Amino acid sequence: MLQNFIYLMNDFSTRNEIMAYHLRHTNNTKRCRWMGTWVVRKKGGDLYLEGAPDPVLKQPIRNSSITALIQKHKKKFKESVFVFFTVCILYETNLVHYVSFMYDSSQKRLLSFDPGVELYHQGQDTIVPLVQKAFEAHGLIQGHSILGACSEHRFKNKKYGVQYNGKNKNTLPADAFCQSWTLFFFVRVMYIPEVTMDRVHEFVGEWCKIPPSKREHFITSFFIIPVLTYFPNIAKRYEEQRNDGLNNVRAVERIFAPVERCFFTKKH
Repeated sequence: MLQNFIYLMNDFSTRNEIMAYHLRHTNNTKRCRWMGTWVVRKKGGDLYLEGAPDPVLKQPIRNSSITALIQKHKKKFKESVFVFFTVCILYETNLVHYVSFMYDSSQKRLLSFDPGVELYHQGQDTIVPLVQKAFEAHGLIQGHSILGACSEHRFKNKKYGVQYNGKNKNTLPADAFCQSWTLFFFVRVMYIPEVTMDRVHEFVGEWCKIPPSKREHFITSFFIIPVLTYFPNIAKRYEEQRNDGLNNVRAVERIFAPVERCFFTKKH
């Protein structure tokens, strides 16, 4: 069930619909701009757009570098107080990882949120430094806040991101919800009455305090279930995508059940 949701969250239309809704309903339409998801591959010392670009970008330079993309849309980055976008990197055969970026034009500051710190190394090793480099090339930033490493719940003294689930037997000790964590990050930002960089640090710090074994239940409860129950177009795409013979009501019930068992344990 959840694997199909992960695939769904790679879809531009799904991500854009969620962001458009929250921009409208949190009254942030004028202050914040959503610049979509940039699907890229590393070539040399830059990141290049791969495949059909996100329609939100509106006629980007096809297969261009993100340095050229930022140059093309430089005016848009200056027009809004905050600009949100996610970067999805393709690596190896068909692996992906997402990182969130928030640009504060008033402070000329970039903020990145990587949920997969120390788990999916493409985030910190490739995406974050190359996006920062591209913004610096156009004189758009004077500083960069890098979020994602959690001081709580370390393992072997490493500061992992919120995707760390504490399971480290024979598999990577991480969930596979970077698509969801990066979008939920922006949703959470938009529900801060007065957005500041400090307030963003605060709620990410609270996420880090969640025990690793409960984090998948947290993202399921606060993001996945609301998307499937309150966005009919997305729910329809989810049902069409799955091949399990279940309608959406039954599918969502199966997602609810383990979350309920996690949070509402039986009293003896």
